[in-house]
Formats: sequence, structure tokens, C-alpha cells
Amino acid sequence: MRIVLSQQGWVFDGLTGLEWLFLQRLPALVDELGAEDGARLRLFPDPIREQEAREGSGTDEDEEGVGIIGDWKEYVRPELETLFDEARRVVAMDLEQVQRLEEESDDEIEEAGEPQVFYSVEVKGEHVEQWNSTLNQARLLMNEVHGLAESERELAEGVMDMSGDERESEEEEEGRTRQAKAYPQWLLLAQYGFYGAIQSFLIEQVMDV
Repeated sequence: MRIVLSQQGWVFDGLTGLEWLFLQRLPALVDELGAEDGARLRLFPDPIREQEAREGSGTDEDEEGVGIIGDWKEYVRPELETLFDEARRVVAMDLEQVQRLEEESDDEIEEAGEPQVFYSVEVKGEHVEQWNSTLNQARLLMNEVHGLAESERELAEGVMDMSGDERESEEEEEGRTRQAKAYPQWLLLAQYGFYGAIQSFLIEQVMDV
């Protein structure tokens, strides 16, 4: 895959089948992971802890949730949820504009005449905030559900055993979520890193332009 700037915004060019699957799954992945118990709260953390609200700010919170935390849940969080949902809707609409490209393979190992398939998606620059938001949501939830940030760091340091998930104890296996059991660790890390690379490009090349 290449990400290149265009007059209108940017283009995801030369996406392989796996890369397109990662990209295509982006909006739905946030919805699925957000359905895990408690995971969606990672997107909307309270601005301060309840105890800090009581002791540090001089603002009491009664049993009905009145006060800083109550105001956050009643007014701010619903607005954020609306913005995040709208961001995913925009991304999903952009992904519907995908183009499927076929190129004849010149690899003698490949079967004669069987084309290689790639995908391309052009996105308007005005949608960069929605894309950045959706990518950020996906990475936050993936880390919350699968605990990938630490694994990514260990992998970068060259100390992670990629076959480790095959030797899980019964307790670890029980503790893993349904979503985590559906994919091997290396594939989750690849998807997590893929989203991070796109987000870095958008922040550095599109949002600052």
C-alpha cells in the first residue's frame, strides 16, 4: 500500500487484499469492540475520578450523580458519542468508493493469466478529522480489548514470542474475549500497526498541510 496526497485529499493506493480487509473493517470493528463489556467506556473516560471530584474540586456528587461526573455523563459524553458515530459514518461512506484493480502477474510461479488484485480508495481532505477520530477509536478499543500496546512495544524490542498465544494457560484462555479469540495475536498486531501508520501519515501530512 501507498498513501499519496491528491488535489482533493489523499489516496490509499495499491491495497492488497489483507490491507483492504483491514481498512474495510475499520468502522464495523469499532462497533464490535465497543460492544465488549466496559470497552466502550475507554472512549469516554470520566474527566476526573469520582473521589477527586468530591475531595479535590469542592464539588459534591450526590446519589443521583449530580456534579462534575454527572454533568459529564449527561451533557458532554452524549455529544462525543454523536461526533464519534458521525466520524465512523463518514469513513464508511468513503470506503464505499473503493476501486478494484487487476494487474497481470509477471511472476512465473503464479498461474498463467491469473491477475493480481489491488484496491484503491480516494478520500477528500475535508474528511481527515473523521478518519483520524475513527482510527483513534479503533486503536484505543483494540488495546483495551486485546492489550496490544504492550505487545507492540515488546515486539519492537525483539523479545516477543509470536507463538506465545498457542501456549496460553486455561486461566488466560478463559479471560480472553470473544473478539480476541477470533484472531491470532500476530494478525491483531498487524492490524493495530496498520491503523497506527495511517493515522501518523494523516497527522503529519494532511492535518498540518
